[in-house]
Amino acid sequence: MQKVSVIIPVYRVEKYISECLDSVINQTYQNLEIIIIDDGSPENEHKIIEKYAKSDKRIKFIRQKNMGLSGARNTGMKHATGEWLYFIDSDDHISKTFISDLVNAATKNNVDIAINDNIVPFLGHIPKSGPELKHKPGVYEMTPDKIYHVFGVVNAWNKLYKRSTIKKLKLEFPVGKKFEDTWFYYILMPQIKNVALTHGGTYFYRQTPTSIIRTTKQRKSNNWDMINLFVMIWNEYKKHGWDKKILPPIRMLRSSTKFCYDSWECFNRIKLALNRIKIDLKKLDKKDAAFIQMINKNQYMKFKFRFFFIPNILKWFK
Repeated sequence: MQKVSVIIPVYRVEKYISECLDSVINQTYQNLEIIIIDDGSPENEHKIIEKYAKSDKRIKFIRQKNMGLSGARNTGMKHATGEWLYFIDSDDHISKTFISDLVNAATKNNVDIAINDNIVPFLGHIPKSGPELKHKPGVYEMTPDKIYHVFGVVNAWNKLYKRSTIKKLKLEFPVGKKFEDTWFYYILMPQIKNVALTHGGTYFYRQTPTSIIRTTKQRKSNNWDMINLFVMIWNEYKKHGWDKKILPPIRMLRSSTKFCYDSWECFNRIKLALNRIKIDLKKLDKKDAAFIQMINKNQYMKFKFRFFFIPNILKWFK
C-alpha cells in the first residue's frame, strides 16, 4: 500500500480545523503521512493541532513564520516522503473514501495525476444534492482541449499527484502570488501525458464570508493579479514551446472581469496585457476570439454590455 502525504496549511481557521483533521484521520485509506504546517497561526490554533499530533503518530507538525498558502504548501512538499501528494484546505473536509478513490484511480490506471470533480461548495449548511458531473470517470489523454474544457477546475485540492513527478519537474507554488492553484495547474498539465478522473468520494468546499472578495480595493488587486498571471503563464508556455500546440488561457482574462468594479479600468488593463504578448486569433475558439477582437478594436461599450451590464441583470433574476 503506497503512502500518501496529505499536506494541510493552517492559518486562522480555529473554527473549522477539527472538522478538517477528523475527515483526514478517519479516511478508509490509512497509509497516510499527515503534514500540518502552522503558518504563523494564533496560539489557540497551535494547541488544537498539537493535541491531534500527540494522538496520531502519522501527523508531522511544522511551525513556521507566515509565508502564505504557497509557502506553507512548499514546506509540506519538502517534508513529504510519500509516493503521492494530496493537498487539502484547512477549512474544508472530505468524505471517508475520498483519498482511497483517488489512489485507486491513479494506481490502477498508472497515471501521474488522479482528479475527483465531485465537489460540493457550501456556505453554512451542506446541500442535500451534489453537483452535476459532466464527464465520465476514466483515463484522459492531456490534449490541449482537455486542459481547458474537461479539467478546468484548477484547484490543487481535488487532485492526487505522484510526488516523483512533481519533484522531477521542480514544480512549486508561487510564493507571494494570488491564484497560486491556477499557476500550478497551468504549468503542470502540459507536462502530463494522462490523468485519471474519478467521482468516488466528495470534497466539501467551504465558502466563508471572509473568502468572498467584497471591497473595491481587493477586487481591483485580484483583477490585476489575474491578468498578470495570464501573461506569466503564456510567457512560460512560449519558453517551453507549448504555445505551438496549446491555446492561451483566454478564459483567465474573461474571468478577471468578475473582480472589476470599474469597467473602463478593467478594459484598459486587459488591453495592456494583450499588447505584451502575440496571439494568433485563428487558433482560438469563437468565444475567445470574439473577446480578443472586442479589446483590440477598442469596442469598450460592447465589452461593458457583455461583462458588466448582462451579469448584473442576471443577478436580479436569481
